[in-house]
Amino acid sequence: LLDEAGSLAKAQEFSRRLYDAVEEGPIDSLIEDQDWENEMAVISRVAQAKVSFQNEESGYELSLDVPEDVAKLAEPGWRISALHLARTPKGWCLLEMGNVYPI
Repeated sequence: LLDEAGSLAKAQEFSRRLYDAVEEGPIDSLIEDQDWENEMAVISRVAQAKVSFQNEESGYELSLDVPEDVAKLAEPGWRISALHLARTPKGWCLLEMGNVYPI
């Protein structure tokens, strides 16, 4: 139970910090967007300042640049609901997200 409580606390912190890192303001030069409102995303990989997400339904994978301290909190296998991301010439950015599930 303690391990589960620790994972939940870590997932909540990751969720809060990732949400705080959401790019504010209008998106310039939108190339594409991915709205996974009704699908779950799985954290597939974590690197020093990058978290990769894979859509469970379609298999589509993308990587999001995040601050290093946010990436350190992420765990492969965690699921996230309702991701909405946009790709610009600078890379992918997070527009909205739902809950993080440390499963």
